[in-house]
Amino acid sequence: QFDWGESTASLNALGFEAGVSNENEWWGPGIRNAMILSNNAPGFPHLFFRTRRPIETLIGGVELKWLVGELRESRYFDTVSVNNLRSLSAFGATLQTRWDPNLSVGFARSVYATAEDRGDIFPGRFVDVFKGASSADTAILTEIWREKDLPGGRDQLLSLFARWVFPKNVAEVYAEWGRTKLPPSLADFLK
Repeated sequence: QFDWGESTASLNALGFEAGVSNENEWWGPGIRNAMILSNNAPGFPHLFFRTRRPIETLIGGVELKWLVGELRESRYFDTVSVNNLRSLSAFGATLQTRWDPNLSVGFARSVYATAEDRGDIFPGRFVDVFKGASSADTAILTEIWREKDLPGGRDQLLSLFARWVFPKNVAEVYAEWGRTKLPPSLADFLK
């Protein structure tokens, strides 16, 4: 079997990088677990756009990453043929604060959707991360997960995170908060 492994081809210009990759990704502050993306599985084919180095602002350095990718069901656990392919559209931003370079905060959002073929994903699903994923769509995706033959469906995950490193104490603290539904109000956000 031929596999692209952890390969990437990219173009760099003006402090940004765009390309195609088959690498796995780790998004978030966690050491053992990640909510949005983790590297505990092989890489997946995706297009990406990101900053090459932090963009310096008045409040600190900002790093951005945006990608669209193709997720395939494992051929070893494939019991339903209609849900073999999904798209992933994700965007993340991290701020390394100017007042304490050891403190970084950020957010990430990912949207997963069923797809008929690769043509549905590249590049059409690139902007899915900036669109909504309704509860009706989520219900459809849940039914597909239960191995029902239903078309369509989207699901999402929103994450807010922070990491604070204390080099002199050889310690760090990190936290991540995630939701599968965007809060409609500030009160709902704080629940």
